[in-house]
Amino acid sequence: MKRAVPWMLVLPALTAITSTASGANHQLCFYVDKTTLTGHTFACFMPKGGPQAGQVLCRGKYAAGLNIFGGPGKIKNDGARHWDQRICYVVTAAQYNGAAAKVNGKQAVPPPYHLVKNPPGNCTNWITAVAGAAGGIALPNKFGFFGIATPSAFGAALKAVGNGGVIGGGTVAYNALPGQGADGSPVASAPRSLDSDQAAVTAPHNPNTVASATGLPPSIFPLGTFQTTLAAGFSVSLHNTAADSALISMDWGDGGPLDGQNIGFHHTYAATGTYQAALAVINDGAIDSYQWSVVVQPAGPVAPPLNINVPTPSPMGGTNPGFDNTIDVLAVSDGAPALDGIGAGALAVLLTGGSLFVLLWRRRESLG
Repeated sequence: MKRAVPWMLVLPALTAITSTASGANHQLCFYVDKTTLTGHTFACFMPKGGPQAGQVLCRGKYAAGLNIFGGPGKIKNDGARHWDQRICYVVTAAQYNGAAAKVNGKQAVPPPYHLVKNPPGNCTNWITAVAGAAGGIALPNKFGFFGIATPSAFGAALKAVGNGGVIGGGTVAYNALPGQGADGSPVASAPRSLDSDQAAVTAPHNPNTVASATGLPPSIFPLGTFQTTLAAGFSVSLHNTAADSALISMDWGDGGPLDGQNIGFHHTYAATGTYQAALAVINDGAIDSYQWSVVVQPAGPVAPPLNINVPTPSPMGGTNPGFDNTIDVLAVSDGAPALDGIGAGALAVLLTGGSLFVLLWRRRESLG
């Protein structure tokens, strides 16, 4: 099938095309890929009418480069992305069009990507925004460690509902064909992505593993051994970093919950012994792991607070590989002119992300 797109003009406009149908016959689905560190979430549109009827149109948000803390973002066709669970909602034409307008606006002007701060947000913040644009669909829990929206938390919520289960009007399904992407095509390689929960667990003791998923260089800083008591506990202070510009994860070594997204920590141990503590700081430039031992005794010397001065990051250059060269526009549903496959020189007006545009298209055949 040919894919000729000789030219396209984007100009200010005055009105928006709308759908005349109101029947609830479309689906909007939200997928999760929980593949360890490279977890990802994305949204798929399944129109049952209109110019793209029968297609599965998937969109996900990624970092366009190696800066995952406020660098440029990119919206990708995720139809060939691996997935583990999904939740699907039957939506009206108005809900479908609201979500489609949100996606089209962000495709045209991709927002920055930020792993821990929303806005601009990560891939899971992205699906939350798309769901909200569809008339306020409330997705199951998406928040993991430190209150960050993350694929593994969303996947755990869907798995808890169970295959075929229903929650909040959405139906959960598990992937029975892991070799196929959401649109039925063979799973293809995907751009780099990162699950903040998995990174928080892994990076303190194993920064090299996280480095392979991010492209960021790892560094390990052994800090020695410190003594304290059961009553006094142990304190750590970070300098030259901030919780809104890095993923900060503290493992005290005693099997308790992680601490994170802060620059000051204090912990008391429940039993005497020697504990292998570690703290990771992932920022735009490096994965730094600080590792030390804490000897806890009933009484005796107490170490002063440990002060860690995080090196100033050297921002990483380069791009995140694996994006499509072109991406089709999501047409509004039922009764609206198609934005794919229409005659040369046809004119359509589209409301995208709160801004009005005229799209002047010349195409020989549908993008399909």
